[in-house]
Amino acid sequence: MLHHIPYIEQRRVEAKMLRNVYEVLKSRSDETRALDLVRIIVEKAALEEGQAFALTAPDGKPSLEHFSQIADTWGENGALKFSRRELSGSTFILDVSSCAYARMYLDELGLSPSLAQTLGCHRDLAFAKGYSPHLQLARSSTLVENAAQVCPFRYVWTESRHPA
Repeated sequence: MLHHIPYIEQRRVEAKMLRNVYEVLKSRSDETRALDLVRIIVEKAALEEGQAFALTAPDGKPSLEHFSQIADTWGENGALKFSRRELSGSTFILDVSSCAYARMYLDELGLSPSLAQTLGCHRDLAFAKGYSPHLQLARSSTLVENAAQVCPFRYVWTESRHPA
């Protein structure tokens, strides 16, 4: 029997490992290069996760409606609190008002905001890209940056986009 590991616990394990990778890379080059290499690793993993999630779509056809269900996985066990969650036409809006991922990275693991942003926030764009070339994410700020009261996710599904 497979044991389900909550998404936030998966991210915790990954963050501990990638923090070590980052520290080694930083000791051998510089912070900018270390962050860039960790970002590449995180984005590759997220792209693959998005592709895997797309394979679970009904009839093998990814859609915005199916994609919107990932918010339940990301938010399980109270990991995310949404002040707005709306699926309408070709747009899926999520306003995250509380993020246990950010608190875990910054407070529990003591990561710098730049590393926390790299491990957590950068994966969202790559996940969407992996899910479908029709899906685009726009986000003006994140809670990790302390730039806003919410982290505004705006996903738009555009049928006219040609798969890459």
